[in-house]
Amino acid sequence: MQVDGIIYVGMHDRKIGHVLHDIKKPVVYCYCYTEYEGSSVRYSNEKTAYQLTKMLIDNGHRNFGVINGLKESEPAALRFRGFKHALDEAGIELKAENITYGNWKYKDGMEAAKKLLSKEDFPHAIVAMNDDMAVGVYDAASELGLKIPDDVSVTGFDNSAIVQYLSPKIVTADRPLQAMGYRSMELLLESINGTREENVNITLPCTLIQGGSIKKLV
Repeated sequence: MQVDGIIYVGMHDRKIGHVLHDIKKPVVYCYCYTEYEGSSVRYSNEKTAYQLTKMLIDNGHRNFGVINGLKESEPAALRFRGFKHALDEAGIELKAENITYGNWKYKDGMEAAKKLLSKEDFPHAIVAMNDDMAVGVYDAASELGLKIPDDVSVTGFDNSAIVQYLSPKIVTADRPLQAMGYRSMELLLESINGTREENVNITLPCTLIQGGSIKKLV
């Protein structure tokens, strides 16, 4: 193969198999990782979900609902772990009936939000584990005659292009995609030039995006 090294970019942030085992070149995995050859660069799912949930808690919220991604999804598991860590740390109980799942799509978010918000004691804070599902929460709340953030506070994740159309602006998190690409190239060049011999696994922080979707209760 006529290359000096390879950056393998995953479709999703997840663990992948031994896909490049026959290639005797430096490899860096970006937006994914493996137990085998090569370094990896990812972003922090767990810590970011913790930070978003902590923002709601710091504003006085204690009645939570969550719209998580697919049960078998690693990012969904990590984001839920961060979310639950923040609740446990604050001594907040999460009702089992307030845990919902979706396929990361707008429709799933809307259906889950209708289920949550139709309850008499509906959660006044909903953590949607991505922005597409968060948009579904906005529309479900509107259909039910509820206002954001007056009646229900909402957070998203990913800082997707779609959120620019939301009013009020949603609190979400921006993934460091450009920084991941830059750091991946740095690692690859270090390996090619011989200045780095060991593989490393790097997790970059996300940036919280402020908005008007959280009501201050305290």
